[in-house]
Amino acid sequence: KVVHEHRDAPARVVYNARHPMPWGWRVSSYFLTKGIAAGIAIVIALALLGGASMDSRWLRWGAPLVAGIMLAATGVLLVWDLKRPDRFLYLLTKGNPGSWLVRGAWILSAYAAVLGVWFLLGVTGGSDLLEPVIWVAAIIGLAVAGYTAFLFGQAEARDLWQSPILLWHMIAGAFAAGGGATLAIALVANIEDSPLLDAATWCLIGGAAALGLIAAAELTSRHPTRNVAEAMHHLTRGAYKTEWWMGGQVLGVAVTLILGFIYLANPDLGVVGALAGAAAMAGIWFADDAYVKAGQSVPLS
Repeated sequence: KVVHEHRDAPARVVYNARHPMPWGWRVSSYFLTKGIAAGIAIVIALALLGGASMDSRWLRWGAPLVAGIMLAATGVLLVWDLKRPDRFLYLLTKGNPGSWLVRGAWILSAYAAVLGVWFLLGVTGGSDLLEPVIWVAAIIGLAVAGYTAFLFGQAEARDLWQSPILLWHMIAGAFAAGGGATLAIALVANIEDSPLLDAATWCLIGGAAALGLIAAAELTSRHPTRNVAEAMHHLTRGAYKTEWWMGGQVLGVAVTLILGFIYLANPDLGVVGALAGAAAMAGIWFADDAYVKAGQSVPLS
């Protein structure tokens, strides 16, 4: 209910109805799973530039298998969030091609197909085609990581999500998550390919550093609307400050970078690399969860 006390005075809200946020932890988890799925292919492609062996079991079939599992988890979270599985099939068959929800479903489907080809070539010995397929996977992986920025941008009432920096945040998160997941898996799977571990470490460090710089840019930039200013207040000084600062920035950036550089200087400390990877993935989830909630925390009316 809105009351006008004077003709020229601003409206004063007397009471309002609160509605539950439509996007919650499933969307935050979906960001992480698809970031890992995309980032693993990016790490492998960069490892090939560094001279990684094509005989590595991880490179041939382990990486596409894990990326495929993470992509499947992404699909489950997406369908779960849509509440009705038939809507996902509708997106693929009868969806509006102008919608980034539809385009995202196409991108995820294309990535799943390429990961399937990569896995089959890896287990059957198709060495001649394997490297080109990996590069195609890495390129599509960038699209998998970044398309969500355009999807969020279509939620025009949520001004916080209109930032052009969001695209680079998503891509940086994929680098950090892919590198982190690779280092964590390397500890338990006994992966010792130096170019692969070097690529994963630099992806982890570069992605985490980029996430920190992007957060700093968001904090210091001018807020174009009151809606953005209020959402940033909720994110950095309000209800979600602990999750964003302690989870996203301290754990996901500072701790990740410290452990990442320690591992870079001492490659024999596989546990440290795995801990750096775990910190990065946890930090990404916390930061994205706070960001998703803060964008919805400002009333639309």
